[in-house]
Formats: sequence, structure tokens, C-alpha cells
Amino acid sequence: MPTLTREDRAHKAKAEISPHFNSKQQVFLDYVLSHYVTVGVDELPTIS
Repeated sequence: MPTLTREDRAHKAKAEISPHFNSKQQVFLDYVLSHYVTVGVDELPTIS
């Protein structure tokens, strides 16, 4: 199987888990997944 990009993996994960979260949680989920796509699995920066 071909290796999926981080963007592809994030999109697939979001589609599978999104129905389980409310709109406020979706915002955080989007933040975490976008960080994963751009940076990888490094630590998230602190949100002020």
C-alpha cells in the first residue's frame, strides 16, 4: 500500500471521529489536526 501523507491521514481521521464531538470540540480537533499536518507529532504550542 502507498504511504499516506499527514494531510491524508488527518482528513481520514477527522471523517471517522468528527461525529463524536460537539462544535466547540470540533474547533479544537481542527486545530490539533492542522498542527499535525504542518508540523507532525511535535508538541503543541501553548494556547493563550
